Amino acid sequence: MLGFYITGHPLTKYQKLLKDFANSTTSSLTVGRDNQEIFIGGVINKLKHTFTKKMNEKMAFLSLEDLEGSVEVLIFPKTFTEVANNLKPNAVVLVRGRLSLRDDQPKIVANDLIPIEEVRQKYTSSVTVDLFTSGLEEKTLKGLKEILSRFPGDVPVKFNFTTASKEEVQLVVGKDLSIKVNDEVIDEIEKIAGTGSVTLRAKTS
Repeated sequence: MLGFYITGHPLTKYQKLLKDFANSTTSSLTVGRDNQEIFIGGVINKLKHTFTKKMNEKMAFLSLEDLEGSVEVLIFPKTFTEVANNLKPNAVVLVRGRLSLRDDQPKIVANDLIPIEEVRQKYTSSVTVDLFTSGLEEKTLKGLKEILSRFPGDVPVKFNFTTASKEEVQLVVGKDLSIKVNDEVIDEIEKIAGTGSVTLRAKTS
């Protein structure tokens, strides 16, 4: 009713995730390129369902709000059928789409829209674990192997560590220990390797 959030913006607790996976904010869109691929997070506001004039197919318009402003998102029929269940007022989502600069205000034509909680699982291309502090101790490696084996998936894992000669080396873990990424596996890895030791690399498309 007041037009602002009494308990803080819903995006605040997702700032680290958005730093890893979003390549734009609403305020940066004006300096983007027309048709540029955009990954942007925000809260769904002013959701409107409608139909195309030519084929009478379902589509939607929405206003996506982040910590810096808002942008209109267009969801055409093909994408609408794939993301309709995620179109909920006040939902926190990540939108992948194309930037349109043809009008006075930037717009995004969506190709995907998913709940923010599913971002790591869908858009992580690899996981890197820094072992500079914990080192390659046998206990550490056994613990990490046990964790990785409990979360089988298709995301590759890499270890960064320092050799006895002080050289920094990256080790790519075998494909049999690729994982499904979620908050639980990240938390468990960081209990062994240290807080902040896990870095996620985002898919670019």
